[in-house]
Amino acid sequence: MSDVILQVQDLQTHYLLRDGVTRAVDGVSFDVRRGRTLCVVGESGCGKSATAHSILQLVDEPGKIVGGRILLHRTHGEQAGQVVDLAALPARGKQMREIRGREIAMVFQEPMTSLSPVHTVGDQVMEAIRLHLPLPEKQIHERAVDLLDRVRIPNPRRHMDSYTFQLSGGMRQRVSLAAALSCEPALLIADEPTTALDVTTQAQILDLFAELQQELDMAVMFITHDLGVVASIADEVVVMYLGQVAEQTDVDSLFHRPAHPYTRALLSSVPKPGTRTRLAPIRGGVPSPYDRPSGCAFHPRCDAMMPGVCDRGPVPLVDLDAGRAARCMLYTEEVARDGEPVR
Repeated sequence: MSDVILQVQDLQTHYLLRDGVTRAVDGVSFDVRRGRTLCVVGESGCGKSATAHSILQLVDEPGKIVGGRILLHRTHGEQAGQVVDLAALPARGKQMREIRGREIAMVFQEPMTSLSPVHTVGDQVMEAIRLHLPLPEKQIHERAVDLLDRVRIPNPRRHMDSYTFQLSGGMRQRVSLAAALSCEPALLIADEPTTALDVTTQAQILDLFAELQQELDMAVMFITHDLGVVASIADEVVVMYLGQVAEQTDVDSLFHRPAHPYTRALLSSVPKPGTRTRLAPIRGGVPSPYDRPSGCAFHPRCDAMMPGVCDRGPVPLVDLDAGRAARCMLYTEEVARDGEPVR
């Protein structure tokens, strides 16, 4: 367990709304390891971003973490080697502020909303350095210039005085990455950081992520809809559906032997180069959080649905083999073929 940076255990984040309770994150568990990339995939509304925001205690009102643990194995400063439960810390407390940006950093999907249009690039990159590292101002400035250079911003010293509206989308995302890496965090959470970029720029940003991750031996939690991105960067994958983990697996097994019908449906809906096979879209949509199906949340859209089985009671996350798991009744003992779980 020495390589584990973060352990999320039975995390539950609910939004207490006038129309009812929305279980945005409903019992999610996974580990993130040093030097490895965990990709979190699923349709919009499945709880991917809510999980990421919960880890950093950035859940907006009326959202609230109501259960579970988020165990961070600290690596910096006097607290190095200690394990702290982030879910138990006050969201605006001193300890949580020390962790954000220092131990765990985040790159958001749209840099035009996550970066300030009225502060210079340099000020925004230097902000976390000033907060977390006891350095003189000149060294802070030079560190920021070096960070912009590392993320391949051309003429970084000149761009220290630029504003984000003067930069392209790819350049803005590079600035976001420089700011996130300013204190060399142990874990970087990237919430769909390439979605708003063109394909060429997306490939450049992904290459940059991989290069910096290797250089810093950093753990990465990467949220995406794009299974092509998953194939190119992931080590482990968590597939989420309606706030729950539908499947946990390594990246090779995801593509060569997917276990959950939802995972297979996602793969079938992706175009394959060099083939003329008609795509098979997943029928229907993600259910309303106020009208969650009984039993398996995916059963109204599932081709393998078994009446009287999939639509009853809670569905457990079943361990398969070599660290794989699936939340599906097909793999439970009571419906297994010949008394053996389906693999």
